[in-house]
Amino acid sequence: MTRWIDGTGAARRIRERVAREITMSFTPDTAPGLATVLVGQDPASAVYVASKRRTVRTLGMRDLHPPHTRRIGR
Repeated sequence: MTRWIDGTGAARRIRERVAREITMSFTPDTAPGLATVLVGQDPASAVYVASKRRTVRTLGMRDLHPPHTRRIGR
């Protein structure tokens, strides 16, 4: 017997629960965060990191992505 799982709905419910828990448990200054570092110029990596950063901000978490201050390598 085949059983379909609504992955989109499950993900939405998880995000809603996490956002609610963060809002109830933390202030904006003490909320958990996600640190991301993007090295290089790969467009797919930039899209992936941007997606993660957008998600953490939506959840009420801190976005800890440092600005590029210098170029590494050649």
